[in-house]
Amino acid sequence: ISAIVFSVAAAYFSLKFVEAPVRFGDFFRTRKPKQVFVAVVVLNLLLIASAHLMILYEKSYMRTWSDFEALTRDRSELLQFRDHEIQNVGTPKCRQDYTAKGEKPAVDLFVWGNSHAYSFFPMAGEYAKDHRLMASLSACSGHYLGLLPTASFFHQDRDETDMIKSYNRKVFEILKKQIFENPATRHSVILASRWALYSGNQPVSTADEKDYLDEKKTAAGTLAVFRESLQQTIRELNAAGVYRILIVQPYPEFKYPVLRCMQRIPEQCATPRDQMISYVKPIHDLISKVAGEFRNVRTLDPVTYMCTENSCPEVIVVEGREVPVVYDDDHISVEAA
Repeated sequence: ISAIVFSVAAAYFSLKFVEAPVRFGDFFRTRKPKQVFVAVVVLNLLLIASAHLMILYEKSYMRTWSDFEALTRDRSELLQFRDHEIQNVGTPKCRQDYTAKGEKPAVDLFVWGNSHAYSFFPMAGEYAKDHRLMASLSACSGHYLGLLPTASFFHQDRDETDMIKSYNRKVFEILKKQIFENPATRHSVILASRWALYSGNQPVSTADEKDYLDEKKTAAGTLAVFRESLQQTIRELNAAGVYRILIVQPYPEFKYPVLRCMQRIPEQCATPRDQMISYVKPIHDLISKVAGEFRNVRTLDPVTYMCTENSCPEVIVVEGREVPVVYDDDHISVEAA
């Protein structure tokens, strides 16, 4: 409907201020053909120049965005291990050791989830370095959900559903093998994903839509599938011998990508804390409840650390520098992690 209204309005203004003056107005009728020709040429050149400048601006912006994204995302030795290929999970291509040469790690941290797990990988690495842990980290993510889906899980179509189930099951089997081959090491798992998409509420980001995990695409069904999948995942991790499990609660999200927001509408570069809490509440409360059912499971709530009393800023000031807390509109930046 809005498109129809806009089209009618545009047609009216085009007729009134462009077509009528050109066809029936005095300006062109009283001018010589040569003058009309020159005016038309100049007008077209101006339009071409304007379009060219807009293209140059967008190209410049995309180059700036690319550099900015790399700066805010990749400033970490750990993120070289981002890899979607399942065969590389658990191999040196997806690991970082903080052990002394020739020694076996006393702690093994396994990060599992979707692309948000990649983003939180630097957090685990810095923790290992700060506490001088004899730790080995495995990056395992880049795929949907980051849990062991139950039989009632469904996403988009049957092929997509089967692929997600298969990928996450393979991830679990790799972790299980690592535990079996290193019984003297304490194995802990960090579960990090964009859980907020399954809350049943519209995402804060203007670019995203809420997602569903059940075939009927309902909020209640999605929460039920998520609860069952999370419980099953924790039970199987514990049965495999995992020592501790940390679940990262939803990270603050924002309406627009941080760079464009900072350049154009800086006053909107924050999400009200109340809005963020309301958005994630169904999934946040569900995660907390499930975690409380297991003695070795803890949760970490980024909102506690990244938001003020009233607001979740998209850019914070650290030692006099402006530091983006995301590298787009929802993935935590390396420095924030």
